[in-house]
Amino acid sequence: LWTRTLLRRTQIIYTPDAALIVMLLDVKPGSVVCECGTGSGSLSHALAMAIAPTGHLYTHDIEEPRVKQVELELKKHGLGDVTTCVHQNVLEDGFFVENACDAVFLDLPAPWIAIAHAKRALSRVRGGRLVSFSPCIEQVQRACSALRCEGFMQINTVELVPRKLNVTIFLIQIKVTFQDIYWSVRVFRKVGF
Repeated sequence: LWTRTLLRRTQIIYTPDAALIVMLLDVKPGSVVCECGTGSGSLSHALAMAIAPTGHLYTHDIEEPRVKQVELELKKHGLGDVTTCVHQNVLEDGFFVENACDAVFLDLPAPWIAIAHAKRALSRVRGGRLVSFSPCIEQVQRACSALRCEGFMQINTVELVPRKLNVTIFLIQIKVTFQDIYWSVRVFRKVGF
């Protein structure tokens, strides 16, 4: 619901993509997550709700007004205790935390530049997951190359494509005798049903 009503200061991540991202990051209550590219806060809300009440989200953005606005909105929606909004250029300065995160999410024009910083943010003991949201295949290619260079494994690319299905039910009347049923039961018993 929040995604549908929020003030769009930037392009947002809609609910279907947010659900897939939360699943791919494998976040749950107690998880520690770093997000880079806070934007309008759509995904920040989804992540904060997924990790509450015992996890923590560190969300970073280069634009201070966006950071302050999202921080106010998260507090207003009861998610202030599980979030820290950081005005920081992750591409130059890295993440607010190091060796602490279970998951890192990147929504940047040049995510490949942040991969080394993301690796440092992930827990060296527990490991973790990294998801990068990129609309252009060139971004994906460069990010995958950087992931390989940094030693990441199980690198996958996923595209969420909704497909509408029209389902129609047909009723067909057939004449069934008692002998047909008896024969069917015998056959099913022979094969182990």
